[in-house]
Amino acid sequence: MEVIPYSPEHAPDASRLYNETVHGVPYCHPIAPASLNGILSSTNWEMRRPRVLEECAVFLAQESGSIVGFVQAASSRTNE
Repeated sequence: MEVIPYSPEHAPDASRLYNETVHGVPYCHPIAPASLNGILSSTNWEMRRPRVLEECAVFLAQESGSIVGFVQAASSRTNE
């Protein structure tokens, strides 16, 4: 297994895996590859305005060329 950083060409496989993972989980909705990529790759603050995340990193687990897992790490501001 290899851990690799997310890049836009991974959007179809990452969104498929995400959608399979959250299927049936209340309040979790499917996401299209273009939407996932827009959220993860955007520097457009209008798109991120509702979020409080400052920095975000996404890594994928790849096995035999297939995406088999993902992790997101982020930091946020506090109002202190």
